Amino acid sequence: LATLIYAVDLGRPAEAVGLIVAALGEELVFRLAAILLAGAVTAAILGRDWRHPRRWGTTPGLVGLGAAALVFTALPGHVAQITGATTSVSFASLGLVLGYTVLRTGAVWPAVMVHALVNLTTIAAWDHQGLAGFRLGIAAAALLALVAAADLAGRRLGLRVRVPTVI
Repeated sequence: LATLIYAVDLGRPAEAVGLIVAALGEELVFRLAAILLAGAVTAAILGRDWRHPRRWGTTPGLVGLGAAALVFTALPGHVAQITGATTSVSFASLGLVLGYTVLRTGAVWPAVMVHALVNLTTIAAWDHQGLAGFRLGIAAAALLALVAAADLAGRRLGLRVRVPTVI
């Protein structure tokens, strides 16, 4: 729906599709490959089973997420948009949230969809002055929903379990 609205409202359907393809590429590289590579190397260094992310433990997962978020933030297109510490933190935190969902669920498609939605609303907000609040609301709602769904999916898949409150 966001792609259709973007294509019709701004009159740039090829760009709308291009933003989705770009989000897919970034998710495959920075939320799948980078996390797996950095996490597997860390797990191997720690003497853990590096072949299965489920058996890595916390440290390799955190190293993988952090490394992927740093590389994602350092992309030339992102660096051009960074005006200070707060904007760099926004890119890194987006990378962490999207990476967390992929690592916990094993599914890259939800992260691709949210990333594409954030890209579409960001560029639409730039083209239409005064839509910054709308963009922020859409991005916040999409990211919160993604994290909540990833947490639930991780528990159902056995990748994340509840910690008992009474011991």
